[in-house]
Amino acid sequence: MKTKMIKDLVLSYMKKHPNASLAETAQACNTSTAYVSVVKKKQREQAEVAAYWEKLNDSSAEKPAEKEAEKPAEKPAPVTQETVDAILDGRNGIYGSYANVARTSQMLKHFFRSTLAGNGLSLREEQAESLDMIANKLSRILNGDPHYVDSWTDIAGYATLVTRALTKT
Repeated sequence: MKTKMIKDLVLSYMKKHPNASLAETAQACNTSTAYVSVVKKKQREQAEVAAYWEKLNDSSAEKPAEKEAEKPAEKPAPVTQETVDAILDGRNGIYGSYANVARTSQMLKHFFRSTLAGNGLSLREEQAESLDMIANKLSRILNGDPHYVDSWTDIAGYATLVTRALTKT
């Protein structure tokens, strides 16, 4: 099953069963608990971003005297080894093994640098960094799920950053 379909299935199950454990959700969706953990984390992050923007939009309409005193920020939950393992397992499922991604990424970076040097070319820092990050994203695509949209979006983002840097006056 493609990653997008599994993600949609997990999100749908979580919506219908908000109190289900990672293991229950994974079993119902025929996927790993690690993948469910990653999907839950991304969903939580998206909700936080949406809440942030909503708060910004709401607060701009308020008068300063009407704003409530801000509450102290809550401490983030401690990171456990179980959480780290779940995240790494989920990423391994999406991107492929870290060893293979690292090997492919280093090969691509070496190829890029040696080709540039062989042609007597150099890059600005923004170009070099973006090329390194694009090499990493390409290696994830080549070793993992080539249909995972975020990897392609990230490549477009790094290319856009270089375009902006080169067109600044």
